[in-house]
Amino acid sequence: MLRQLILGQSPRQSLKIYKQAMLRGLLALIIIVTGTVYVFIDLFFEVNRVIPVYIFIVMAGIAAFWFNRNQHYLASTLVILISGNFVIYLLASSEPSSSGVFVFFVPAALGGMALLSYTNWYWGLGMILLSFLLFIIAYSIDFSLLPKSDNLIYYNEVYFKINFTIALTASVLIVYFLININYNSEKILKENELKLTNTADELKTSRERFELAVQGTQAGIYEWRVKENSVYVSPIWKKMLGYDPDEAIEMSIERLVEMTHPDDLERTQQSINQHLATGKPYHNELRLRTKDGLYKWFYDSGVGKINFNKELETVIGSLIDIDERKKAEQQIIEQNELLAKANAELDRFVYSVSHDLRAPLSSVKGLIGIAEKSEDYQELKSYLSMMRGRIDALEKFIRDIIDYSRNSRLEVVHEPVNLHELVHEIMESLRFTDEHNVVSFKEELSKDFIILSDKVRLKIILNNLLSNALKYHDPEKNDSVVSIQANHSNELLHILVEDNGLGIDSDQLPKIFDMFYRASVNSTGSGLGLYIARETIKKLNGKITAESTPGVGTRFILEIPTGG
Repeated sequence: MLRQLILGQSPRQSLKIYKQAMLRGLLALIIIVTGTVYVFIDLFFEVNRVIPVYIFIVMAGIAAFWFNRNQHYLASTLVILISGNFVIYLLASSEPSSSGVFVFFVPAALGGMALLSYTNWYWGLGMILLSFLLFIIAYSIDFSLLPKSDNLIYYNEVYFKINFTIALTASVLIVYFLININYNSEKILKENELKLTNTADELKTSRERFELAVQGTQAGIYEWRVKENSVYVSPIWKKMLGYDPDEAIEMSIERLVEMTHPDDLERTQQSINQHLATGKPYHNELRLRTKDGLYKWFYDSGVGKINFNKELETVIGSLIDIDERKKAEQQIIEQNELLAKANAELDRFVYSVSHDLRAPLSSVKGLIGIAEKSEDYQELKSYLSMMRGRIDALEKFIRDIIDYSRNSRLEVVHEPVNLHELVHEIMESLRFTDEHNVVSFKEELSKDFIILSDKVRLKIILNNLLSNALKYHDPEKNDSVVSIQANHSNELLHILVEDNGLGIDSDQLPKIFDMFYRASVNSTGSGLGLYIARETIKKLNGKITAESTPGVGTRFILEIPTGG
């Protein structure tokens, strides 16, 4: 009810402003009531000389009350304090000290402190000084704007009691207000302190939970402050990239770009641009260069903060080491490729085996049937020779299959190999072929040419190359030659096998290392020799290339790493 009277429908604000408004309203009401009471008292005692002053007091109280009700708080305060001090001075200077008017300077000074907030401290100090100055003038200087009254002793006693009561009430009200404000302020401070303590505990718990979560995921946190172009990286981030967790690193976006693998830069920029366009968090897999100069795979995810100007302000993200996973994925891809290759080769292998095994057997079976019906010795001898040829072809095919299987299964074994002796051993095994007698063999190897390599695989490779060179010589040439040269430097063996045979057409040359590939219908081999040579040299981490000109000849160049 009282609040409704003093403040009306004004919205309730902070506790301090509300209590100040209530105190200001109460003081305005006291001023109005006091002025009105004094008017009636003066009329009763027929002291008409100060009735206009009391009417002024009432009007000032009404003005202060109206200003306060309409939230003109500073104006209301100044009206109360200035008009109050002025009226107190008028009465104190015109009436004897026994009337107790001087005591009103005390609540006037207290009101200056209470009603004017800390932000208006200079007004409050001014009002205190004003009260003190008017008190000194009224008490020390014999001057009055009103006619003096010294002859009404009873009147002065009544006024003293009333003045003391009103001054005491106003002072108690003001002091109570200050005590109440202090109490509520302390209460609010304690409540805020408790809230801050609880908030600090919650923040600490959240921070510990966050740190545990980050440690659990082993994620490195980074923050890019765009305007300063500075990048903060967490200790885990540093550790993942090979730095000491406590090592000081000056990071910037330019250095991060420099650390990114060149092949991943475009994709990384695209993911950031897409994030800026959509506002959705970005995710990216990229390689970063570690402290030791090597690249590792990381999973990068984060989100950017846009300011009110729609400019990128901050980017916060995390980095997770996925290097082992990426290596495993690459290994799976390679294994899948090898499996697909093995399946394709198996299909061709099954087809070729069914053909190349059955064809010689069918030929032998047919020749046996013909031979059983023949009684001519020379004819039988011819049939037996043809059977031997089919059996030799079948035996060669079986040896090729064994070589292919051996190369796939056996581990690489490095041992001292005398290349000169190995080549002579191979040529000796080819001495009984028909081509051996019509082709000259030229070897340019020293007798102590010794290397560290896999002897079994070297023999498979050279045996296939030399036997092919003999088989596909040019019968039109009288000087068919096969030569082999080798040199060894910087742990790399170079071998050159060259012939002046039929040669290979340029359109056929890229296919000669394919499984079961035959360059022409006249080829008598299984189509496995060069394929096995290539697969075997791969096992030695080497490579083989071919150059050929039809009618001129063919050369094979081998590069094979050795153990010393």
